[in-house]
Amino acid sequence: MQNSAYNQEENEHFHSLDNWKVNRENAFPQLIYTRKDGTSHHYSKDDKGIPLDIYNHFWGKRETTSETDEPKDGLLDAAVEIPLDVYALLPNTHRELCELFSDIHEKHVFLCGMLPTIASVLPNVEGAHADGFYSPDIFLAVVAGAGQGKGKAAEAKGLAEAVDGLLRNQSEAARLDYEAREKALGKGESMTEPPPPEECHIVPANASAIALIQSLHDNGGRAYLFETEIDSLLAADRNADWGNVSSILRGAFHHETVSVKRKTAYRGKTTLTINCPRLSVFLSGTPSQFTELMQSTENGLFSRFGVYFHNPPLKWRSHAPTKQSRGRKDAIKTQAEVLKSLYKALTGRNEAFPPVLVELSDYQWALIDLAFSDMQNDFYNEEQRPDLLPSARRGAIVAFRLAMQFAVIRWKDTHGLEAFKGLCKEENAEIEATNDDVECGIALGKLFTNHAHSLSSLLPRTTKAVSGMKPSVMRFLELLPKAFDTNEAIDIAVKNNIAKRTAERYIKSLTNSGNIKQIVQGKYIIPPNTANGGSGGSGGKVKTELPPVPPVPPTAKSGVKELADVGGRNEERGKVSAKAEAVKAAIAADPKAAVLKMMQEQAVIPNFADEAPPDYENSIYNF
Repeated sequence: MQNSAYNQEENEHFHSLDNWKVNRENAFPQLIYTRKDGTSHHYSKDDKGIPLDIYNHFWGKRETTSETDEPKDGLLDAAVEIPLDVYALLPNTHRELCELFSDIHEKHVFLCGMLPTIASVLPNVEGAHADGFYSPDIFLAVVAGAGQGKGKAAEAKGLAEAVDGLLRNQSEAARLDYEAREKALGKGESMTEPPPPEECHIVPANASAIALIQSLHDNGGRAYLFETEIDSLLAADRNADWGNVSSILRGAFHHETVSVKRKTAYRGKTTLTINCPRLSVFLSGTPSQFTELMQSTENGLFSRFGVYFHNPPLKWRSHAPTKQSRGRKDAIKTQAEVLKSLYKALTGRNEAFPPVLVELSDYQWALIDLAFSDMQNDFYNEEQRPDLLPSARRGAIVAFRLAMQFAVIRWKDTHGLEAFKGLCKEENAEIEATNDDVECGIALGKLFTNHAHSLSSLLPRTTKAVSGMKPSVMRFLELLPKAFDTNEAIDIAVKNNIAKRTAERYIKSLTNSGNIKQIVQGKYIIPPNTANGGSGGSGGKVKTELPPVPPVPPTAKSGVKELADVGGRNEERGKVSAKAEAVKAAIAADPKAAVLKMMQEQAVIPNFADEAPPDYENSIYNF
């Protein structure tokens, strides 16, 4: 496939010594990597993003102090950045806001902060899903080391401040009116209604569980929880007297009813119940803060968050203000006023009218199903990670919700604000998502889920792997001769579309498991009692017939690239059966008809190797 070939070529370029050199002009140890387009990227000596073989060549063997410093299988190294082609798919509003940042890494972080912020100011918008209806609200976390630039996401908060100010001003006016009427009462008279609610839009993360539910209650079930330091949420969640905030988050993600009973009445009620909470969440913090918050991949909270792991290269950023930085605050403030107008138009809909409905076509749903069912199969069959199945399932929901957000904003960008206000006055207002909306949602949803997978290497899990060794590793073992050296094994891997770095990881895994034995440095043999080993002879192509993998249909934007296959999780994508090749040809002829036919025939039933995944809390079947 074209994307696979592109990714393999990019990976080979990244791991070639010819494209690296030592920076002799800097006082601190640095390596310079030259990309294919000629641009350069600087890495400090302690940067974990440097490939191990490159590091060892220039500076000798890398020393690690703990498993946290060097996550197993190099998963954090596989957390690629947001592809630049994603920005071409964004609506004009999103793209123009991102252009306020010239540094690409700042642009990535700001986009992550912007997505839940804009989602939070789109009330009365819904999309039909197999499980019911979902709003565009999402949970997103940016994880980066201290001082790595994740604070740029805080500037996105300004996009919701106009809505927050609107609600606070309304609340203050209602309070003053209430107090004036109370003051005008005669002797012995009292107000018959409770004080007006204290409305706001942005809720601090250090609020207790009761305070969070009170905010949702006062705001009609809506709120935006924004915090640039995860520690603030941890402080609230640790306090047993304040209740468990994470349980509210888990329920709010699926609009499940949340409630709390108070000892004293709040606005005349002792029990506060939110029937359909609509909560957007943005958090940022360090890896240690993230792991302390999530605690496990299986507690239900982990799978509800889209995650972006931010690991920019070492690069000095000038502290001098620029024309762009000076105008950024005003530009964000201007766009915040536009979003406030959208918010008012949506909240001003007739109460008898249903929410504005965002519709996806069957073809677009097929794209989402194929993308994330494939990811689900990878987690279960290839990665041997049944604990990540909920992440794949909810990753599809995140992609859907992002597509809804993009569809609404793109409609406004295309038709204008006044036309959008007119649409909101229609009883059965509908917006059709474009292919760009869905493709962009899928690309970001997959990336956030893959980054969550990478960070899962830092978290404990209790669910056991499906078997002792991944099928992809065992297939690699079948290719190897009885005796070989490292270079021979890598040559065999490359011939079979396995990245060099992946092959090195497989060799390490097979050595640790005893399936191969190291005789001297760089030379190995396969013990006689190893099952399926040594059948590869001189390292020909694998002869094992693989199950067909339905390819994702070509996108409307042919320039959109798949995420780089640094971790090697997709090395088998190109090895499809004759049936899959026929499907691919049919898709090339008529994409929509072919995908819909494939969906009808296969019902996108995931391949679980003829066995159901284990039953455990938050599994794919306990959704």
